[in-house]
Amino acid sequence: MDRPLFDERGVPEGAREDVLDDEADHSHSYAARAEVAAVDRDAPLNDRADGNHVGVWLPGPDGELVLDHVTGTPPAVLDAAEELFGEDLWPFE
Repeated sequence: MDRPLFDERGVPEGAREDVLDDEADHSHSYAARAEVAAVDRDAPLNDRADGNHVGVWLPGPDGELVLDHVTGTPPAVLDAAEELFGEDLWPFE
């Protein structure tokens, strides 16, 4: 399940009057410095793989596969999944 680091909290109390409180155009959130400092930067950002990106794994020095880099999911990968499984699927599916 995806979860925001800081949930939408609306416009912060004491914000300038010219800050729009228009949810159609903005999704306001904020965090106090103490909250940002307390973030566990090693924790996973979500509970499943990202559907928009795939890892590119290449052989390392010992021949074992290692993650080389992450890239956007190529359309060919999505097309191949659709052809193989008969429906549009994201990489985590």
